[in-house]
Amino acid sequence: MAPSTNQTPAYVIKLVVLVLMSATTTAYLILLRWTRVVATDKYITTIAVALQEVIKFFMALVVLIWQNRSIVGAVRMIKSEAIDKPYDTLKMAVPSFVYALQNNMMYIALSNLDVPIQQILYQLKIPATALCSVFILRRSLSYQQWAACFMVFAGLAMVEYNPEGPYKSPQTTASDQNVFIGISAVMVAVFCSPFAGVYFEKMVKESDTSIWVRNLQMYAWTTTAAFLAVITKDLATVREKGFFFAYTPLVWVLLCIGGVNGLLVSLVLKYADNIVKCFAASVSIILSTILSYFIFQYEFGPGFIIGGMIVCSAICIYAIPLPCLGTKWTSSSTSKKISGASYDKLRSATLNTDNDEI
Repeated sequence: MAPSTNQTPAYVIKLVVLVLMSATTTAYLILLRWTRVVATDKYITTIAVALQEVIKFFMALVVLIWQNRSIVGAVRMIKSEAIDKPYDTLKMAVPSFVYALQNNMMYIALSNLDVPIQQILYQLKIPATALCSVFILRRSLSYQQWAACFMVFAGLAMVEYNPEGPYKSPQTTASDQNVFIGISAVMVAVFCSPFAGVYFEKMVKESDTSIWVRNLQMYAWTTTAAFLAVITKDLATVREKGFFFAYTPLVWVLLCIGGVNGLLVSLVLKYADNIVKCFAASVSIILSTILSYFIFQYEFGPGFIIGGMIVCSAICIYAIPLPCLGTKWTSSSTSKKISGASYDKLRSATLNTDNDEI
């Protein structure tokens, strides 16, 4: 049977998903900063994380029902691929609890740091993700791709460089902010993100289980972990102020955007990989910095333009292979030279994912 001509090419899906992820990440960061610093009343962050995981779970469930064209079909798939495979479901607890820790660290960081500072530090996850991809997924990266990873980090440093002095964000400077706590929280998130992301990518790509079932498995665990954090950390505050204290419509918009962003991340892992996800997030850094200038009166130096160009160049360098840089570095610490033609073929096979419909 001839292949369907109506099927959307994988590279188109990949591009659309990456653009949407960059847009939602930017909106999420700006709204999170606004609701945590500019807003008068502060909601309880652990509850926000828990509610966001609940929203992600129901969003994934809706997509699974739509994919199966019926509730009965979705229930049967969940039973066969999750309930009847308890050990498989149990393995999803690992990235789930790590992600829950990361989400809480992000709230703490953005409550104590400006968006650009938090984001530049958080981008240490890019080389860390590359290392995890090599050691956990046994993925080979060329020296060109390694260079691109470090170029992104250098470019983002230039984006935030201000030769005229330290950060100036008068509208968002709060008396209860603690820079040390903010930086510590970011560093914990930096170590959590690569491991959890690569682990989840391994689970998605090395099994036939539906990506939406995988999401349901993970969100079930992350929701459990998030509510445990509420009980152990903020139960007294919840009793005093109430579960939905300071939940304005803007906060609910923030949580919904976070839910959509979580599903987009899963699609990025299906049609690309964790390193490409990091590059898409890097685009949101530049966008959030520009928006911070207008919304929070954040002042950036002339290095912003240079850094932005470096980031854009790094994305192109990572995606477009150069035959002269066809050396690979793997976890076995062995390198080998391959011909330009062979490298092109290998890189093409890496970039072109399957064309399965979402």
